[in-house]
Amino acid sequence: KTKFGSIQLKNLDRNEYELFIAEKLQNHTRYTVQTLNSSFMALLNDAVKNGNLLSNRLKGVFIGQSDIPAANKKVTLKEFKTWIAK
Repeated sequence: KTKFGSIQLKNLDRNEYELFIAEKLQNHTRYTVQTLNSSFMALLNDAVKNGNLLSNRLKGVFIGQSDIPAANKKVTLKEFKTWIAK
């Protein structure tokens, strides 16, 4: 479901974006929300660079903590050897 798909870049509201980030932190890990925010910032920074926006008003939005723990993606040497042998 898109949240900002119908909003022009110049009409983005910082408070609404901060609420959006807070909502995402309820259901996703902090790292996932940081990745989402980084992608959005890249889009806005390119819009500034290309002259479509005067400035990125959403820059520096605070990403709080998430109640969702990060997944442990570490692999033991034994697991790696089993995987690589396949």
